[in-house]
Amino acid sequence: MKWSFKPYMLFYVLALISLVMGLTGSKQLTDFHIYDTYYLIPFSSILVVLAIFLMICGIVYMLLDKVMYSRKLSWWHIVGTMLLITVKMLLDAYASSFHQNHSLNDSLGYLLLRNILLVWMILLWQLIFPYNVIRGWLNKA
Repeated sequence: MKWSFKPYMLFYVLALISLVMGLTGSKQLTDFHIYDTYYLIPFSSILVVLAIFLMICGIVYMLLDKVMYSRKLSWWHIVGTMLLITVKMLLDAYASSFHQNHSLNDSLGYLLLRNILLVWMILLWQLIFPYNVIRGWLNKA
């Protein structure tokens, strides 16, 4: 029996890494505010939620594996999503260290624009998945 590494298995590997980091992580807090309320969430909780999300994505990919139009398109979607999320997290970490040394007003507009652009890039990149599934269903019909 030939074994091959399917694209969705990357979700399981990353989910395991996120879960281990979340369960053994530091007590660092992430804060964000909505209107006049600040929310403080432990970074370890964010990693555990990310691990759950990645597991769900892996399960969906596994269930729809036979329907997919192109394995190459699946790789593009998964690797691109992981890279965009990693870039966003690294830039957020850089921004938090930058603001400890500079005033917040120096680059608030830039940070907001960068976050909006990265989130839109991540969301637009997700359109590859439904395209792959729909194209696969149409080819099989």
